[in-house]
Amino acid sequence: MKTFATIYVGSYAISLKVFEITKGKRLKRIDHVRAHLEVIEDIYKNGRITPEVLHRMIKTLHDFYETAQMYQPDEVHVSGGNFLSAAENLLFVLDQIKIQTGIEMEIMDNAMQRYLIYEAVSSQPDFENMIDGRTVMVDIGGSIIQLSLFSDGKFVNSQHIRLGATRVADNLRHLDQKADFREQMLEMLYKEIGVFYNMFLKQVPPTKLVIVHNQLMDAPRSKAAKKDDHYNAKEFLKFIKQSIKAYYYNVSEEDEAQFDNLRLSYLLLYQSLMERIPVGEVYAPFVSIHEGIAYHYAYANKLLKPLRDMEKDILSQCWAIAERYNSYQPHLKVLEKLCVMIFDAMKKRHGLTTRDRLLLRVCAILHDCGKYISIAEAATCTATIIETSEILGLTEKERLMIARVTYFHRKEFLSYEEMRDVFSGDEYFTIIKLTAILRVANALDKSHKQKAKNVKMTLNQKDELVITVDAEDSLTLERGLFGDKVHAFVDAFGVRPLIREKRL
Repeated sequence: MKTFATIYVGSYAISLKVFEITKGKRLKRIDHVRAHLEVIEDIYKNGRITPEVLHRMIKTLHDFYETAQMYQPDEVHVSGGNFLSAAENLLFVLDQIKIQTGIEMEIMDNAMQRYLIYEAVSSQPDFENMIDGRTVMVDIGGSIIQLSLFSDGKFVNSQHIRLGATRVADNLRHLDQKADFREQMLEMLYKEIGVFYNMFLKQVPPTKLVIVHNQLMDAPRSKAAKKDDHYNAKEFLKFIKQSIKAYYYNVSEEDEAQFDNLRLSYLLLYQSLMERIPVGEVYAPFVSIHEGIAYHYAYANKLLKPLRDMEKDILSQCWAIAERYNSYQPHLKVLEKLCVMIFDAMKKRHGLTTRDRLLLRVCAILHDCGKYISIAEAATCTATIIETSEILGLTEKERLMIARVTYFHRKEFLSYEEMRDVFSGDEYFTIIKLTAILRVANALDKSHKQKAKNVKMTLNQKDELVITVDAEDSLTLERGLFGDKVHAFVDAFGVRPLIREKRL
């Protein structure tokens, strides 16, 4: 058994959760402490974290860290939300936290933050029931709303709207003199959510809504609930509207009033979501990013076995993107298979990880999507699509690496000096190696006719990667262009790929 503690600086509070992790069993929360602190409000107003807020933040972090140490944890993870990146003085803030408390706080990017919350939700025993059919999962944060679509158990798409609870509360302050301020706010929310609905849900509407349960929202255990965390949508919406009527919007700067204003913002977001995305059932699992971080730690240390195949979810999203941009699927399937075969055959020489293998598969699936916009500028368009697409499960840095691989697949490599501001040396070499594999694999199906059958790959003692293929049609085109694609491969691995053709 291990004890794991996680401290998180959120938009409106700093919180601590301590978990017991027993191998083969679920997480057990043994403590939860929370301190209200409007960090995001400070950043919005001043563009930075002011000394007063920083002082309270440091004191709270120190107190929570000391509290965590009482449980003698195997590890304490301290992190902050992506919204902190908007503070002009973030580096100085992190430096002061480290000097005064000894704590090194990690700032998550949005992709990782949302993925961890998804990992927490997908670790719930009834998750497969939640996404059976067509389901939208909604993660409401302080600064954004993340909307993810599932269809028949497959992860299809994920998008975020820059309009979270704190932003709504800020907008409400500007409307507080209006008699119909709530209606005005709902109108704006309907518009924002409506864009997602019209683009991804209108053709086939969802039947279920999964709302990542926020600590400000205490849904009733009443006739609305079929069982814990599972509700009839009409009864749930009725409860939301009744709760909104119970609140009087107060523009006072007092903490309690601010807390109520934020609660009202969440309620308005719930109402707009349920009215703009009508469904029959609602799930509201009571999880947070703390559970996501703890599950991530447990999976990484093989203490628990994931209930959901996260790698499969990532690839499912990529195939949906490829389909959206009308990429030729037979070629992509063959290319993905060839890339994996080359990767596995070169295991002793490439020095790459299983995570890099996944990134290579993503590169193969998405490498052609830019042709939908411009055939002539496919490399640039593909890179742009990948950089700006949300693929839950990949970090922002990983998306940038994949974008560079697909770009260099068609363009000349840039030197490390030209890329060192973005990538480390190890990341740069990974990009070069993945590109080299992608180029060779693509050359084997240059005609997009899938001529090569029964492909076998062997790394021999002469430093040659022998690619043996059976072919019904001539591989003259592939052979003719193959030589131009192997130079990067030879440079990266010191191995020369060779084609041996067996005509059927």
